Amino acid sequence: MQAQVHPDHYSSKSALEKRISEQQSSEINKAFQILKDPLSRAQYLLSLNGIEINESLKTQDKQFLMEIIELQEEIEDLEEDQVQDYVDRNNQEINTIIDNIGKAFKSNDLELAKKETIRLKYYYQIRNKLHEIVFKYSTIREGLQQERKNLKEELNFAGNLEHFKSKIGLLRQVLMFVLSGPNSEFGPLVYQIEKIQFI
Repeated sequence: MQAQVHPDHYSSKSALEKRISEQQSSEINKAFQILKDPLSRAQYLLSLNGIEINESLKTQDKQFLMEIIELQEEIEDLEEDQVQDYVDRNNQEINTIIDNIGKAFKSNDLELAKKETIRLKYYYQIRNKLHEIVFKYSTIREGLQQERKNLKEELNFAGNLEHFKSKIGLLRQVLMFVLSGPNSEFGPLVYQIEKIQFI
């Protein structure tokens, strides 16, 4: 369907046909985005039955709400090695709820579909928070890796500098030995070499 109304197929058509093609293509894209996501798809199907699930709608299940609050508090203090376990558990919970929503719609149990859709919203919020934590630890880890790389480069530079200094010191000793021999005419030059200070 998207291919049939894509604006590229109407490049040689009239301005009106191009505009209609762009509008239809945009609407198809919006519909695809809605239907491919389980939460927005469930909200849309409920809206077709006069049930709106907006951002301000809260669950009436106090026990479930307490569980979500406790879970939110737990993930605030997660260590990096604990995050993946919570991500896996949350994804499993999301998949279970999505399955419940599908069964509710098949049996035309709109009240259950509504309840499970609201639950899904909360677990989506948990998922988003976990993604933020994963990103935070990933950023910290990358920063530490860069710091280690910089330190290694600095140590290598320092080692090369010490090697360079030892070579220069040896060269200075050789020059002084050669230039300060018996009856040497390079006394002033030897004096200047002795004055050279290296880092």
